[in-house]
Amino acid sequence: MRVLGDSDGHPVLISPGSPVGIDGPMPDPMRLRDEGIFAVVVERPGYGDSTPLPGRTVAHCAYDITYIATEVFGFERYSVLGRSGGGSVALAVGALDPEHVDRVAAVVGTSPSLVDTETWTAGMGAENRAVHAAELEEKLAVIRRMAAATRLDGRWLLNHNTPSFTATDHMWVGENRDRLVRGYERALRNYPDAWTDDAVQLAMNWGVDLGGYRVPVDLVHGTDDRFSPTSHSRMNAALIPTSKLYLFPGTSHMMGMDMDTVLVGHFDAERKAYFARSTGNVHLDRDNARTLARIHDRTGPPILPDWFYWRHGRWDGDLVAGTRPPPNSAR
Repeated sequence: MRVLGDSDGHPVLISPGSPVGIDGPMPDPMRLRDEGIFAVVVERPGYGDSTPLPGRTVAHCAYDITYIATEVFGFERYSVLGRSGGGSVALAVGALDPEHVDRVAAVVGTSPSLVDTETWTAGMGAENRAVHAAELEEKLAVIRRMAAATRLDGRWLLNHNTPSFTATDHMWVGENRDRLVRGYERALRNYPDAWTDDAVQLAMNWGVDLGGYRVPVDLVHGTDDRFSPTSHSRMNAALIPTSKLYLFPGTSHMMGMDMDTVLVGHFDAERKAYFARSTGNVHLDRDNARTLARIHDRTGPPILPDWFYWRHGRWDGDLVAGTRPPPNSAR
């Protein structure tokens, strides 16, 4: 795991995308510190230096996070953020630990494979759709070849995915290429099958009951996503009774890697409640009051990620200068 931000701040556990561990594009630790957020990024088994767990399920990865949050750190309350391949894990954490989790956000996440493969892959780029539409053994063989090439040179994966990138993907990847390459290579260096383990657990029963959800869930997705189409978040919205769906027109998958604004905006109420609580320690309560005063006027209800303002390859200055419109909601 990796810790970022304010060690006395509101805790948010993060499950990164595939195939990424605790390296690569991460939230800005200085911004998190200023905003009073303590982020704990948790690798799934097999990525980076994490011990592999062949045959793992989504629930297994979720239990890792609940253990780290409640036993290692002893958090009484915490939030969870999952991105892409980690979105399913974040949703599972909220389902398995409602006594401690106060909110979940899944950014460009995937849904359980409860429908036929053609429906589940609809809207994906041709390369991604071809992989996921194959029979399981064939799919795993393809991902193993991809992992073998990526662990030696992370640029290979970026080049492979180029046909599925939109203009906004290209802009974001261009600014973060070196971090992406480093993240891919480090994540797969010891156990390349961590990526195939991700693929298997998404195709299996997740091991959680989404219909019995008790925790607020924000499902964040761009409408131009060619890797995890918006249909996945729409399906999750239909499955999870406590969810709210945020769709951002003109934005795409890779820009969902930029998690800073989601962390600040979508966990704003929980963060403020964290600093407003009484700890019984006069000095800590005083420090918390100062932090709360500092952040109180900077944010409001869940806000749109910065990448929302990139529209088809251009920055929409009018939106930035004017009032930000509310996101489209499925509820």
